[in-house]
Amino acid sequence: MAADEGPQIINIRGKSAAIILSMEEYNRLTTPKTRLTDFFKNSPLRGLELNLERNNDFTRKLEL
Repeated sequence: MAADEGPQIINIRGKSAAIILSMEEYNRLTTPKTRLTDFFKNSPLRGLELNLERNNDFTRKLEL
């Protein structure tokens, strides 16, 4: 039914509780469009030098 007519909503006591999807639709929704490694490789920030040094001071100035 979900494969032919689309997602099926299951109601419990008049409230939507769950949904049944076709396997094809479920796979389409859960399959990542881009792999994470490809995302980082294609980032416009690739090659940017980052300052990853941690500030080891125990105090900092606060403006109140």
